[in-house]
Amino acid sequence: MASFTTTDVPSSPPSPPELPHPLNSPIYITPTLSLPYPILAVAPMVGQCDPAFRLLTERYSANLIYTEMYLAKEFVADEVYRSDALGTTPPFTTAPILVQFAANDPASFAKACLLTRELGYWGADLNLGCPQLRAKEGHYGSYLQEDVDLCCEILKAGVASAGADGHFAVTVKIRMQSTIEKTILYATRLKDAGAVLICLHGRQRGSVNARRDGSADMEGIAAVVAALAPFPVVSNGNVRAPEDCVENLKYTGACGVAVAEEILRNPGVFDDVRTLLDGRPVEHEKTVRWRRLLLLTEYLDICKELETCGVPRDDFSEWPKGGKHGGGGGMVRAATRTAGAGKMRYSNWWSHAEVVKQHTRRILDVVGHKDLCQRSTFRKMRWLAELDKFIRRRLRLPGQEEEKEEIVDVFEDGDESLFNILEP
Repeated sequence: MASFTTTDVPSSPPSPPELPHPLNSPIYITPTLSLPYPILAVAPMVGQCDPAFRLLTERYSANLIYTEMYLAKEFVADEVYRSDALGTTPPFTTAPILVQFAANDPASFAKACLLTRELGYWGADLNLGCPQLRAKEGHYGSYLQEDVDLCCEILKAGVASAGADGHFAVTVKIRMQSTIEKTILYATRLKDAGAVLICLHGRQRGSVNARRDGSADMEGIAAVVAALAPFPVVSNGNVRAPEDCVENLKYTGACGVAVAEEILRNPGVFDDVRTLLDGRPVEHEKTVRWRRLLLLTEYLDICKELETCGVPRDDFSEWPKGGKHGGGGGMVRAATRTAGAGKMRYSNWWSHAEVVKQHTRRILDVVGHKDLCQRSTFRKMRWLAELDKFIRRRLRLPGQEEEKEEIVDVFEDGDESLFNILEP
């Protein structure tokens, strides 16, 4: 009798999952604004939702993108702050962008909404979910939840200023309250105050030192979705893989999913979600290995293309330490200037270097291993040297030994050393 393994037997293709709404059906946020189901949102993340990363995620199926949080009072009063936040031109993505604000008074939020609309953005979001210490000290974010009346007044002011005609979305991001019943009441009041979409993080505020203690409450989110239906609620929390997004949609009935940490590790996660929704399997090996370098490459190319990122120049640093100019440490080390040493690190002159560093580390960190950029081994030295060479080439930074050489694309040059390092 012939023997065979399960891999010899053709398997039937997986069927698309059953969801509460038809794929790509319109979710109406206002009578004139809609988003396709499911909403696949890039959650607001401090220091990580830079323009280049926003554009990268849009290319990989994100259809709603939050900016990082900005302070409404500073945004209104300081033109430099406003320009640093959003620039002076309309958003360059076609995906709708929600500009998130921290505000604790109606007037500043109202003016911030109006300025954001004038700049051509899709909407503004009131941050009522931030649990950090600075939010507690500034009396904004989740620390406004005890004063629901004030939250409602802030929202009403924003709607009256920029969203009354339905052409500008005023939304809110919140956290679970101490009980599901209180969360439903809280969300209902915010909806009645004029919010046109609520993004619900499935965890309570906790403390400034334990903001993510335990899993997100999917049952609580499902209860809020059911209580507010058909009002649009986006679920946030518990996503560590594309399959989690699909299960989240099925279980909670939410009109979409907002993803934060996982999209930093895999900016193409929503492409994987789309693959699953089409009834096709996701190639996880590709996602966690060679695809990481391709995603990083594309991110660096976008950084280079966007005027907002400036033009990098040689800083005479290298990875690892010990170059002929005294060594630097480059982007993987803290931004410091050593008096009298003549050192200038990337982040002293390139404002986006810290952001690039963080995205690089997260995208290329191999699942199941420690952060490669923190290993105190020979492999770490090799890794950082190869990564420095790679980034310089993608951004057309001249290396210390190749200033007079023509710098070619690392892939065209046939250099696969980084791929080899990514192997576990």
